[in-house]
Parts: sequence; structure tokens; C-alpha cells
Amino acid sequence: MCFGYLILMPPFGISIRAAIFLEDFKITSQSPHTRFSICIRPYSDGMGFGDLNVSAILDVICFAGYPHKCPKLRIIPEKNLCKEDADRLLSLLSDQ
Repeated sequence: MCFGYLILMPPFGISIRAAIFLEDFKITSQSPHTRFSICIRPYSDGMGFGDLNVSAILDVICFAGYPHKCPKLRIIPEKNLCKEDADRLLSLLSDQ
């Protein structure tokens, strides 16, 4: 299952997303539109290939009409991630 599916598809409600992403998930607003953020980092398989010094926040706003209307996505660079790389991440996620 791809990351984009976990973020955008309606079968995964807020409580399910919170259970999947644990402390990386935060609801920032529920009125008038549901808005939540997820801290995203590179994948680490336990072999030391992941870079824990890089992260970003995926900000998601679900408007009226969701799931038939796509949510607005924004990547906010955090640790050691430049704006250009954040824009590329957003482009990759939007392509899904």
C-alpha cells in the first residue's frame, strides 16, 4: 500500500491515520475543514540506510466534498530539507 493511499483515501478515517502514524500525526483543525499534519522522514529498514536528520511536515486540508474533492497538500520543510526538495516531494505525492 503506498503512502499516498494512506493519506488521501477515505476508508482511512482520522483515528486510523492516528493509529498508523502515532506521534507523527496531529489534528490541527476540525472546523470548518478537517486539517491534519504528519511528520514524514526517509524510510529506514533498520540497517542504517535511513537519514533521521531529515524531515518535513505534510499538511493536509480536507475540504467540503471530500473524498470526491481532493484535499490540499503542502510540504513544510523541517530538518535539513530545502524548499526545492520539499517542492519535489509534493510533486511526487501529487502524481500518485
